[in-house]
Amino acid sequence: MRAMVGLRKAVVASLCAAMAVSLGACGSSSADSAVSKLPDPTYKVSADTPAWKSDKSKDNTLTWYVNADWWNKSFGKDLITAQIRKDLHLNINFVTGDDTKLNTYFASGKLPDVITTFDSTSKVSQTASQWAYPLQELADKYDPYFNKVAKKAIKEKFPDLIPFGFNDFSGGNSSLETTVQDMLGVPITGKGNSYYDRDLDSDYIKWLDTFRKVHADGNISDDSFADDADTFKEKVSSGKYATMMMDNFVSQGTQLQTFASQHPDEQYVAVNGIMSTEGRKPTLSQSGLSGWSISYITKQSKNAAKAIQTFEYLLSDYGQMLTNFGIEGKTYTKNADGTVSWTAEADKIRLNDPDKWQTDYRMGEFVLFGHDRYKGLNKASFVDAITQMQKWGQSYLTPEFQIENIQPDTGSSEARALTAIQTNWSTTMVSLIRADSESGFQSILAKYKQFQKSNSIDAINKIRDQKIKANVERLKD
Repeated sequence: MRAMVGLRKAVVASLCAAMAVSLGACGSSSADSAVSKLPDPTYKVSADTPAWKSDKSKDNTLTWYVNADWWNKSFGKDLITAQIRKDLHLNINFVTGDDTKLNTYFASGKLPDVITTFDSTSKVSQTASQWAYPLQELADKYDPYFNKVAKKAIKEKFPDLIPFGFNDFSGGNSSLETTVQDMLGVPITGKGNSYYDRDLDSDYIKWLDTFRKVHADGNISDDSFADDADTFKEKVSSGKYATMMMDNFVSQGTQLQTFASQHPDEQYVAVNGIMSTEGRKPTLSQSGLSGWSISYITKQSKNAAKAIQTFEYLLSDYGQMLTNFGIEGKTYTKNADGTVSWTAEADKIRLNDPDKWQTDYRMGEFVLFGHDRYKGLNKASFVDAITQMQKWGQSYLTPEFQIENIQPDTGSSEARALTAIQTNWSTTMVSLIRADSESGFQSILAKYKQFQKSNSIDAINKIRDQKIKANVERLKD
């Protein structure tokens, strides 16, 4: 049996309903005027009927930029997106890239119809009112049913909390930073809800030094510091690792199931791989209040009506059931208690042919408007290979809402200083693990602490303290 060490339970939520409200709120009079100048709808608009059901136009196309190289650009070739294309009479040309490509779009002045980013604090997101339509205004004109769907989704997701949040998507340092810290139960705040530097926690530092010793013994390959996502996935699929520290096993479900299907007598399992030397229990992070992806309809969209219809479609119950479970009767059936079960044919493919499940069905992958509530309708929403891991992590789940989006505002001197510190820490952490002695380890750590001081860490932490306190007050509402 193969063991999986220290898996972190991190179900990712991408509630774009909250995004819809935020964009609507930031619309200015100029934005409203821009919407009013758009062509009138060619179909009957109703607050009680999704506009895509009334719009009979054909051969619609949207260019949709997703600021992530990992996004699957295919559309219409798998069961789910083929149904989306059929229902909406729509073809989507997905374009992917990174921040550099996104900035190039804005520098050129030529934007695609739709843009999805993953950082609500970025300059692009902060200036959205200048280049994107307020979704509520578009909905009023083209698809008022959207507002009903969005409000329903927000109420279901956060019944006792305000529906507005910020994205907590951050690069991090593989699974050797926050995942290890969560496994060790490193505090997220200090006394009086002040900022706590988890990277310098004494227990965490002890474990980095332990990793240094493991590396010195030849049990951590230097290749691991250079492997890209595809290489890591290939090694998981083929069972190259005896043990792993994963930050999100759900996203590795296909690879884990591939290994399980090909090696029925072997299995990766989640275990308490590392433990706090100070007696703290693991505190694994849950989904945040902020959601994940943020999608905008640009003012240069050639078909804003179809774009808002697409948003409404994907956010609706119908769209959520389709993207999570496929087509009723073909891939799933509804049970009397409201839950969902896979059909025998679909379940056979899910368990025995994960590659086909991903490429031909694309089940649960079209997540730009994903809502975790729907996955809860089917205990077998995820591949069997991660079932034990999910159960293992449930007892350790701990909210970390207080520290969401506490970084300095984009463009400020503190934000630039924090970027420098984070970049320095990424290289420092690797250097610590690869240090050839304990004295070398301590010397590298001391240089990092001095780098923090030289780059306004006190001013940065003051801002963090203020934002943590604001989050705490917001959670009381």
